[in-house]
Amino acid sequence: MSYPYLFPDVVRIESSGACNFKCRHCSQAQSKSGRGVMPLPLFDLLVSQLKKAPRSVRVAVLYHGGEPFLNKNLFYFIDTLKKMGASIKFNSNASLLTLVLQKEIIKHMDAMDHIVFSFDGNTIEENNYIRVNGDFESDSNNVISLLRLMEEGGCKARITVSNVRVCLEEELDLLYKEQGNVLKTPDYIKERFFMYPNVLYETNPAMRWPNYNMQESIYSLRKVDKERSGLCSVFDTITVLSNGDVVPCCYDINGAVVLGNIQQNSITSIWESATYREFRDRLSRRDLGELCKNCVLFSNEYLVQRGENW
Repeated sequence: MSYPYLFPDVVRIESSGACNFKCRHCSQAQSKSGRGVMPLPLFDLLVSQLKKAPRSVRVAVLYHGGEPFLNKNLFYFIDTLKKMGASIKFNSNASLLTLVLQKEIIKHMDAMDHIVFSFDGNTIEENNYIRVNGDFESDSNNVISLLRLMEEGGCKARITVSNVRVCLEEELDLLYKEQGNVLKTPDYIKERFFMYPNVLYETNPAMRWPNYNMQESIYSLRKVDKERSGLCSVFDTITVLSNGDVVPCCYDINGAVVLGNIQQNSITSIWESATYREFRDRLSRRDLGELCKNCVLFSNEYLVQRGENW
């Protein structure tokens, strides 16, 4: 039996499938997909389809594993979606956050919007090791420059500094031993941004992405014992890659499961298609395909360090 699913009001749009980093825990860094930035005509096509969709866009996430600032049309995307009533969210590694782009953020974004800047590891040295091509000093300076401009310009966009930790096995086991345990944000991050009390922090253990190849990894795999909470975003978000492919969710950053392409069919017809309905129905029954079996929401598999030192 197939169930009706309301067209989602959260749309994830891959503004850039390319990234200038090659982070060691990221399956996109291992990928040879060659996805680039979303071309402007394709974005305009998507917008025309979204305007005809059964529900208006409430949240537009302009991120799916790549670096959004590689797309020179990013702020056109932002303006267009905000005019449709959407709030904006995206992640960035901050390395390309020039003064010009900082001023564009002040100009185009407000309290409805949210930018997440990512740094990894428990120390500056580990961050620079994990985030190949990244440099904490330079990248964090870019974020601090933005924060200063935001204060001066009265920009109220939310800023989160995100941190991913590749834990030791014992640390990971302890984290999930009792419900409610959380990883502490590393001191090097808190000390860097302490002058900006409005900055939010988020620290999570490094999960195994569904298409992450452990044979190419410097890490080991650890399955933890924890309860799964809530439904995944397959049911309330639709994700469009930079080439127009529609994939199930934010965890499929390699585009392994393609459910349609907006250049062949409208986004509404893709969502309502038999293929998409069957995918959601199977997931509802816990009849998991390869993508979902290897998703952390079902597998509980995380990356851990092979020894005490990275």
